[in-house]
Amino acid sequence: MLFVANGINTVTEYAPPYTGAPVVVISNGVNTPVSLALDASSNLYVANTTSNSVTEYAPPYLGAPVASISNGVNGPAGMAFNPAGDLFIANYSANSVTVYAQPYTGAPMMTISGGMNGPDGLVFDSSANLFVCNYASSSVGVYPAPYTTGPTTVIVNGVSGCGGLAINSAGDLFVANYNSDAVTEYAPPYTGAPVTSITNSVTQPDALTIDLLGNLFISNNGNNTVTEYAPPYTGAPFETITNGVSSPNGLAITK
Repeated sequence: MLFVANGINTVTEYAPPYTGAPVVVISNGVNTPVSLALDASSNLYVANTTSNSVTEYAPPYLGAPVASISNGVNGPAGMAFNPAGDLFIANYSANSVTVYAQPYTGAPMMTISGGMNGPDGLVFDSSANLFVCNYASSSVGVYPAPYTTGPTTVIVNGVSGCGGLAINSAGDLFVANYNSDAVTEYAPPYTGAPVTSITNSVTQPDALTIDLLGNLFISNNGNNTVTEYAPPYTGAPFETITNGVSSPNGLAITK
């Protein structure tokens, strides 16, 4: 199932092949949603920028939130779970990432701030390294566990107003560049030039997600679409989702 956060204060859920009408529209507790995340039990987390909160919804996502996270949350812009199940929240307004242990509603157990400048998208690689997209400085910082120091790597080549991040099964990093209407792909160790730049039908890309087949989904805030690309990602999208999509900011997909 594919979830899309829309600027009209809804989160829409789509069944494969995703081009039909949403099967569920979530609005209860949703307030300017900008990022989505799914935990290992398929509970959905929605980052609400206007209310400085993250709301949690249990399947089938029809009712009110089952929990709300607000302690230490300030302009939430991105979220990700590490392999241990801890929730990381990027706080754009505070230039920090706060870390929460289950059930996530208490105070953060850690705050990461070194090298951050408008943190937005977050993603982990298979080694639990944390990648943080800094929208204000057009850079991506890489933080190794336990995340108590600044970034060990900073990626700037081809990055322009980055928003969402994703990593595929090969370890390649994808960066949504809102200011340049492109999604750039980097091979490890990521500091060189992009190996691919995806621009076909891409307009103000904000969020990214990758399914189990390696297909890349891009939310295009500028043209109210979500476009899907098959590897190696260089051609036109093979699918465009528009039904119920409006100013899409966040994406998540069940795996």
